[in-house]
Amino acid sequence: VEMDAAFEVVDSSKIMLDVDLPEIDDCVPRTRKTLMKSGKLKEEGKTKTQMNEDYAQVVTGIAFRLASEMFRCSPRIETVLVSGYTQLLDRSTGQDQDTYVYSVVIEAEKYQNLDFARLSPVDAFSNFTNRMDVTKRFHMNPIDPMVLGRA
Repeated sequence: VEMDAAFEVVDSSKIMLDVDLPEIDDCVPRTRKTLMKSGKLKEEGKTKTQMNEDYAQVVTGIAFRLASEMFRCSPRIETVLVSGYTQLLDRSTGQDQDTYVYSVVIEAEKYQNLDFARLSPVDAFSNFTNRMDVTKRFHMNPIDPMVLGRA
């Protein structure tokens, strides 16, 4: 999965990351495969909701992965703000615009208590201060990103 990130060190314990998230077509397969009782492999197209859910799980998971890497860089880092954006069509101009779809403040202490083998990254955002607007069909609506203040 390809993405770009920019960072700003707020102070010795806080970092802000801006992440250009991958596009849905670059990280979510359009089909799913199921093993039938007969042993045959059945391939079928995913619904738009399934595609959106998979995408939301991937891109929120990226936030936790990047926060993990920041915490590993230095034991002094206590807080990582990750803001993810993607390019969405502005129908008024016909141009793609960088549009933020989430911002999450991940604290190292809370992060350490997560069991990533058993959680949903989308649901795990609720453990942290965040801005994310996801519909029941997992469409990610635009948000205004957060900013960390200096101590």
